[in-house]
Amino acid sequence: MSQGKKVLIAEDDFFTRIVMGEIVNALECDAQIVASGEECYSVLEENPDLFGLVLVDIHMPEMSGVDTTRKIRESAIKQLQDIPIYAVTGDQKYHEQSVVAACGMNGFFIKPVTAVELNSLLYKYCKTA
Repeated sequence: MSQGKKVLIAEDDFFTRIVMGEIVNALECDAQIVASGEECYSVLEENPDLFGLVLVDIHMPEMSGVDTTRKIRESAIKQLQDIPIYAVTGDQKYHEQSVVAACGMNGFFIKPVTAVELNSLLYKYCKTA
């Protein structure tokens, strides 16, 4: 596994969590997977230097991916204000860079996410040279 930073995956669907975790691990990165926006924020707040990338589902109960991103960006912790956050969604409303950027996200992935799509992002934000 990589000695770089971990990927935090926030996804409420059990099957999608398993698949995304397997993809990240196959690409030789470490993933921590949480099932809610609240849990995502708590993990980041407790470990602001541990993660290089956050992948967040847009539609989660209680705290959506948009609300989670907003809370992360409004944090008093500088690392969280700047951490790369990518939406992972099947909702076509969020399949435009301008829409996710307005939500505070750096980009998006259309479900189902593939290893090919994630590879360069993991290399950029999580892997050590």
